Amino acid sequence: MTKQAKIVLFACLYIMGIVVTNASNIVVINILLVSLLILLNYKKLITSRYTLVLALIYIVGISNTIAHTKTFDDLSSYTDNIVTVEAKVLNIPSNCMINKTGFFARVTSIQV
Repeated sequence: MTKQAKIVLFACLYIMGIVVTNASNIVVINILLVSLLILLNYKKLITSRYTLVLALIYIVGISNTIAHTKTFDDLSSYTDNIVTVEAKVLNIPSNCMINKTGFFARVTSIQV
């Protein structure tokens, strides 16, 4: 395998680790990838050492994404309450999901 092909493969596995972190079928994707690596190793298309390196790059992609993903914000403590929020919309709303509109806003006041 050429050096360029290895770099592309490493980059693809790292990107797959990032994408899989947000996927709903993360378990299925991980099982398929591990099965593919085992099959490639079994057929002697790649060495055991190379298989471990590829798996490590994939795991680093997942770990790095999890470490840098913010799963909460300053409004998280209000999720179980009925509140009134005043905010300024910062961007043009987009309909990126069915029956939902997403936008960023700067909260100016919260009344519980």
